[in-house]
Amino acid sequence: MFLRAMINNVKSFIEGATYHVYNRGNGHDRIFRNPGNYDYFLNKYWEYMSPHWDTNAWCLMPNHFHFIITVRPHLNCESVNEKCWRSFANFCNGYVQAFNKQHRRRGSLFMRGFRRKLVNDDEYLKTLVCYVHNNPIKDGFVPSAENWHYSSYKELLHAPPLQYEHNRILKLFGDHQQLKQDHLLFVSPGSINIPYMAA
Repeated sequence: MFLRAMINNVKSFIEGATYHVYNRGNGHDRIFRNPGNYDYFLNKYWEYMSPHWDTNAWCLMPNHFHFIITVRPHLNCESVNEKCWRSFANFCNGYVQAFNKQHRRRGSLFMRGFRRKLVNDDEYLKTLVCYVHNNPIKDGFVPSAENWHYSSYKELLHAPPLQYEHNRILKLFGDHQQLKQDHLLFVSPGSINIPYMAA
């Protein structure tokens, strides 16, 4: 009942549209306390969400996460919006249960409802990718995005040249050198404003 009410009160996910999906821990609590938490979260994320959307870029931080996604076409009668919201809610709930059990805690872990922002401009998307990958630098964890293990930056940076013809995000940058250079341009905190929008 709660999930259906939440679904009915938000703007729909649209087939083929790109979104910035993000959330943080309640009261800025840590949502990852050890490497196993990061790995478990990611494995469950791919399991639940790969059927519904393509993940263009991502970054996991100790107390929050970012995904830049594009919704896949859906061929059955259930609404795209409901399938995306239901799967992501189930994924988050499953992670919270496992996290609470491991760390002997109770109660909610994430802020109520995840957040999302429609991305409909390639220049903004390019800036957003840099912002997401540079989060660990902005928060003082590493000197370079390449030093952070829990993001898609290294995967994109070391992608074969052929992928630059087919991968949407890589196409935005053109080549490895431009990808690296553009990320360096957006290292300074406050280079882009990402408002948190309640779902």
